[in-house]
Amino acid sequence: PKVLVSLAEDDNRLIRSAVAGNLNTPLETLSVLARSKDNIVLRGVASNPNTPSEMLAVLAKSEDYGIRKAVAGNFNTSPEILACFAKDNDVTIRGIVASNPSTPPKSLAVLANDKYNRQHVAGNPSTPPEILEMLAKDESLFMLEALASNVNTPSEALTFLVRENLETMDETSNIHISSKKLEICYCVASNPSTSPEMLMELANGEYGLITYGVASNPSTPPEALAVLASHFDKSIRQRVASNPSVPLEILLALANDERCNVRQGVAGNPNTPPEVLEVLANDEYYFVRQAVANNFNTSSKTLAVLAEDKNALARQRKL
Repeated sequence: PKVLVSLAEDDNRLIRSAVAGNLNTPLETLSVLARSKDNIVLRGVASNPNTPSEMLAVLAKSEDYGIRKAVAGNFNTSPEILACFAKDNDVTIRGIVASNPSTPPKSLAVLANDKYNRQHVAGNPSTPPEILEMLAKDESLFMLEALASNVNTPSEALTFLVRENLETMDETSNIHISSKKLEICYCVASNPSTSPEMLMELANGEYGLITYGVASNPSTPPEALAVLASHFDKSIRQRVASNPSVPLEILLALANDERCNVRQGVAGNPNTPPEVLEVLANDEYYFVRQAVANNFNTSSKTLAVLAEDKNALARQRKL
């Protein structure tokens, strides 16, 4: 902080702006910088998530476009200011507000009818479920993809999305449209809010990309993960091996998989027991050993062995 306080008085406006946007800048220093006449510096203050809402309320009155955009995107901006920005004439500022998790529900409801920014509302984790359900019937594929990725989207709406797009995927000859529909289904398959019943159904589907999503989803039921753990596609088995919700017995079985990338998934799983990691520390492939070195479950004894590994990447543990 002492260095930042000193740099806040630097002659270079870009340095002062960087200090203004730094998360570690003391509040007193932010207060001083907020009184600057330089808009570049004020943009930094407006973008800092630690800037108090009172300061942001003052900055919201600025005529500088960059400052107003930064205030509209700041999580600390008050609901009242965000509600005003939600009615702004500028489509970009309305879009930033539509993406801000601090935007009040009433403003998000208004923005849900904004044809240019419905997609941002659909992706906002603070959008009320009833609005998300309404947006699920929209025809914009990009908007539906954002909706399919939102963990707040009700499971019923996610089920509707995947059924609607799976049924119509083969009805179009446009490869771009069918590809986007497949991506929407993948997002649903990856969404932790998707119902266990839907995930079970998707686990037995014909599309590999969708199965990838199910295999990685922490909400996928153990029965589905058990089926996918013996899938012929090694990439699917790897995703199961990396899944933090995979049952221990499946994890132990995958630790002996013939494919090295599957064993790498086990080696990186936060639930893999130390004794299994000790065995994998002797794997012939260095990237499996590297994953063991980076696993916080790895014992000090195993780390000591890896510290002498012939491969530098296996010796290096990320902090």
